[in-house]
Amino acid sequence: MIDTPSRGGIKSVDPVTKLSFDETLVDLGKVVRGEKREHTFTFTNIGTTDVEIDLVSSCECTTVDWPKGEVIRPGGNGEIDIVFDSTEKEESET
Repeated sequence: MIDTPSRGGIKSVDPVTKLSFDETLVDLGKVVRGEKREHTFTFTNIGTTDVEIDLVSSCECTTVDWPKGEVIRPGGNGEIDIVFDSTEKEESET
């Protein structure tokens, strides 16, 4: 609650959910068919409420691991690990 004298009373403040990622894009370089590339995205909860990540989506060639069931408090950090597996790709990709 915040005291708002101009309104003559107490006003409720809605919680804000916001994550800040250290990076949002990663260059895996040229990937030859059959190679796997791994990366970890680190984030910080810069909101005013606890965050629990229920779902992270990706293409079928990428596996994702995140802090399932873990509550990240305001100011807290978390990681999303990804593995890109080019085994099923038709050719090399950049």
